[in-house]
Amino acid sequence: MNGLFSVIVPVYNGEKFIKETLESALDQVNVDFEIIVIDDGSTDNTRKIVRSFGEKVTLYEQKNSGVSVARNFGSSKANGEYLAFLDADDIWMPDKLKKQQDKLSNGCDLVYTDRYNIGEIGDLPQIHSDICEMPEGDIFEKLLCGNFITNSSVVVKKTIYEKFGGYDDKLYTCEDWALWLTISAYHNIGVCLEPLVKYRFHAGGKSRNYKRQALTRNEIIRSILNTPRGLQLTRISIAKIWSKTYRTSAWASASSGDLVMSIAYYLHALARWPFDLSCWYDLARVLAGRA
Repeated sequence: MNGLFSVIVPVYNGEKFIKETLESALDQVNVDFEIIVIDDGSTDNTRKIVRSFGEKVTLYEQKNSGVSVARNFGSSKANGEYLAFLDADDIWMPDKLKKQQDKLSNGCDLVYTDRYNIGEIGDLPQIHSDICEMPEGDIFEKLLCGNFITNSSVVVKKTIYEKFGGYDDKLYTCEDWALWLTISAYHNIGVCLEPLVKYRFHAGGKSRNYKRQALTRNEIIRSILNTPRGLQLTRISIAKIWSKTYRTSAWASASSGDLVMSIAYYLHALARWPFDLSCWYDLARVLAGRA
């Protein structure tokens, strides 16, 4: 159905926030949409809450298989021309899809937006773009230096999503980043610079499994650099990309209290690109116990 948005909402034990999330999807204005919820084996009241919306929401159930499997399954059931992903604890602004529709009409294959940070945000700003550039067009090389695309902000043409096989369910984390990288290597990316999503942080979320996350980042970078587009990058670009990757893992390690691993990653980053003064500054902060 031309112009229809299929909203894909994976959820596992999401009884606390799923009602507010679905209400924000139902509040979308001036666009046609369907809402598909995939319950990933919840053991709480999630399914009961979703069913309370009646025919406004289509519910599918699967055994606990992970968020990537849930998103891919939901996408396979979608009738829309566009897929819009919404995590079960995030919130959309009412005009989100309409503003992205305008971008899609102007030649973009994937459109993301700025966001509000909510919940346990710590020292993060309320608006994501205050600390993060949000480019559009050919963003491939910039995206390799770190993921600035919020999953719940993305709308993508279904044909493009299917072309690249959806989310990689073999990845432990960062599966969204891997997909955006694959798409951005060959397609035009648009951005709505207005915050149109409220992205929720949870206590302890930053410190969970930081070691495995670091290994997954490295795996994704190695894989993408070995693609035809990745092989076209210059040696300087590759050095900067690896430096940024190690620096991200260094920051995550420091945030989790692992100063030894943090220092090791900062040294890796500086070995790849020693001209990043901010990286030297961050390393000095860790060494001084001020991370």
